[in-house]
Amino acid sequence: KVHNFGIQIFGRPFMAPELLTLIGQEIDGVYWDPAKVGEVLLYRGDRFVCRATNKELMEFGASEEMLAREGRSWRRP
Repeated sequence: KVHNFGIQIFGRPFMAPELLTLIGQEIDGVYWDPAKVGEVLLYRGDRFVCRATNKELMEFGASEEMLAREGRSWRRP
């Protein structure tokens, strides 16, 4: 679902100007390259909506594996 901050994926906000007109609506498909998780492609039905980014992940160059490790470390007591 699109929120006023964009969409949340990997526990982080992803934003694109095109999402502002879709606040409150559902996104049907989210696709990403595991080697480049700071950028996702969003679809509604079979129509491409936009490319949304998380600036922090883009600058850091995080991979899907790094995010998985981070998620596991947060769950440990």
